[in-house]
Amino acid sequence: MRKVIITECYTDSLMLKVITRDHPDLQHQYGCNNVSRTMQTKFSDAFAIGIIDNDKHGIAYLKDFTEVKNIGALCLYKHTTRLHWFITISPAIERFLLDTASQSGIFPTDYNIPSDLNGLKAITKSETSKHNPNMRRFFHALVHANATGFVTIETWIKDILEQKLIH
Repeated sequence: MRKVIITECYTDSLMLKVITRDHPDLQHQYGCNNVSRTMQTKFSDAFAIGIIDNDKHGIAYLKDFTEVKNIGALCLYKHTTRLHWFITISPAIERFLLDTASQSGIFPTDYNIPSDLNGLKAITKSETSKHNPNMRRFFHALVHANATGFVTIETWIKDILEQKLIH
């Protein structure tokens, strides 16, 4: 069975490449609603995980899910009938990255990454962020530091793909 991971922003895509060690079916759809739409149409019968920011607009498809786990900035949802999952990052990827780095003793500036929210947003909102070597090194540092948020995402994805969390 095909197991797809779909991200909503360029930075999520790069982060997931690092966390999952280049999962073979990692895809990107720009925006939460496009992730949702792709899961519902193109992958309706597939095993799919969507990674989205828990932004202020929300998505209607999330109403078909139940919350499985919630630990601070990360929440895991399971579809009530399909093999679909969502991991939401609250409030958004940039705050999550800065908080995760701070908790792990990692300094973004050591990787030529801004340590302020607006500066980081200027990088993450660009399509070039998915190829940014500084971001990749920053993500690798967080993985190697066993940053709590990264470990949680990695564990959830691994457990979902190995079907350990199926209810």
